[in-house]
Amino acid sequence: MNLRALQCFVVLAEELNFSRAAERLHIAQPALSQQIRSLEDRLGTQLVDRARRPLMLTEARQILGSLEQMSLAAQEIGVGRRGWLSIGFTRSSMSRVLIQTPERQPSMVLGPPPELVVRASTGPHRRR
Repeated sequence: MNLRALQCFVVLAEELNFSRAAERLHIAQPALSQQIRSLEDRLGTQLVDRARRPLMLTEARQILGSLEQMSLAAQEIGVGRRGWLSIGFTRSSMSRVLIQTPERQPSMVLGPPPELVVRASTGPHRRR
């Protein structure tokens, strides 16, 4: 997916006007329309109701929330507030630390990585 097309959609969603959005993005209005149409084709759904004035977003506007979440997650990973840390330990040696950790780091999730949960639930894979 084209990051530029996503950026164009975000600006269009903020402006709700193709001309103003194109001006903000420093591109021609037809180029903006092409970027939005390309993104719609890629996603297989209409993002903008072009027949209405003023311009309205369709229900697919939920993409904006997902984009904001992805951006925030990427920033948190970049500064080290999110990621994976695997530690091997015995239950008796770490029980006090594990109980206190969520209080100190509410964003920290304790538990096995998702791929281990899936692997354990589906059983071992045999090589042939």
